Amino acid sequence: MSPKSSRSIALPVAVVLFAVGLLAVLGTFAGYGLGYQDQPVWLNVGTLLAPVGLAVGVVAVLFQARRPRRSAR
Repeated sequence: MSPKSSRSIALPVAVVLFAVGLLAVLGTFAGYGLGYQDQPVWLNVGTLLAPVGLAVGVVAVLFQARRPRRSAR
């Protein structure tokens, strides 16, 4: 069994969610900095992806740490 088969898909998904959420936060701040008062709803909702990605990443790491490791024999 290769080492990659024990890896979870949740951690890369968490990183992508967090990155997209961070881009939405930066877009929101840039919009306010340029004087736009009414942001689109999708941009405001997109900012919620950052904490969701962080939570998914923490849960994925915790579950991966609790998983018993197999010996390399």
